[in-house]
Amino acid sequence: MYNMTMRLWRRNGVFYITFKRGDHRSLKTKDPVLAQKLYNEIEKEYLAGRLRRIERGELKLFADFKSEYLNVRREKALNTQRADKLALEKFQQFLGNKPMAHISPKKLDEFRSFLKTSGSRLMESSCNNHIRHLKIAKKKAIKSGYLKTNPMEEFKQYRVDKRKPVFMTKEEVKFFINIAGDYCPEMQTAIAIQYYTGMGRAEVTTAMNIGPDVITYRRIKTKKMISVPIADALRPYILRLGRGIKKLVPWKNPRTYSKHFAEICKLAELTGISPHKIRHTFATHLLDAGVDLKTISELMDHSSINITSEFYAHLTEGKKKQAVNKLNL
Repeated sequence: MYNMTMRLWRRNGVFYITFKRGDHRSLKTKDPVLAQKLYNEIEKEYLAGRLRRIERGELKLFADFKSEYLNVRREKALNTQRADKLALEKFQQFLGNKPMAHISPKKLDEFRSFLKTSGSRLMESSCNNHIRHLKIAKKKAIKSGYLKTNPMEEFKQYRVDKRKPVFMTKEEVKFFINIAGDYCPEMQTAIAIQYYTGMGRAEVTTAMNIGPDVITYRRIKTKKMISVPIADALRPYILRLGRGIKKLVPWKNPRTYSKHFAEICKLAELTGISPHKIRHTFATHLLDAGVDLKTISELMDHSSINITSEFYAHLTEGKKKQAVNKLNL
């Protein structure tokens, strides 16, 4: 006689009740009728208390929270949704489908170790990405009442060396765009627009509005409309398109764009180059040309100028040195 969390059993003739694992209580009786009666009364009280905890969200199962949370996050960019799902699935793989109340600082420390075990073997950067997305999810859990305190406060990310952004030289960009023209005119225009506007892969594969002086497009990550002036050097590439709402490439999936991009890299015999590197190149060349960080930050749609400054810190340090060296008595 037992339910999912309780059971009635007997040892040496005396009846006991077990709650969950290892929590035993003696009924101090050998009478099976009385033992069953006591068990029914205790079970009723126990289940009533459990129901109250469920109503308060204290016993929300992790799988239910995951489904609820991912549904709320459907308005986010696709990459963000994928990262959310991957982080929560990885955590459920570790935790199991237990109530949210089981999540504690100790469990999170164990999860950090789990990410580095032979079964997962994730790089520190990937681990940190899971941790960041879990922190956002847990804030939602606290707001919904599923967690009373934030166990993520002391959940630290791994320290990793910040990589400098990889970028191309102007000569490489010019050569690459010329090779792209031999491969596919649409790809040539798309790559040129990437370089002269700072668009990412996801944006250059969607529709954009080409006006007489500006290109307006929707930033996939933030869903903001961004307007970038058309550089004089870009005009020859967009003349073939004309004005209005245009789609540069016929492929819906950005990964298809990356595959064609990789083929052009092979033809150009360039390695370590990706569509995102073009975006870094855009910012780097502007910085080299003396454009201020605030303008670059706005063109790249960074949420804060601090992000731009931190990411290109190694370049700005060189600019500072050039600036002070101009002072010469």
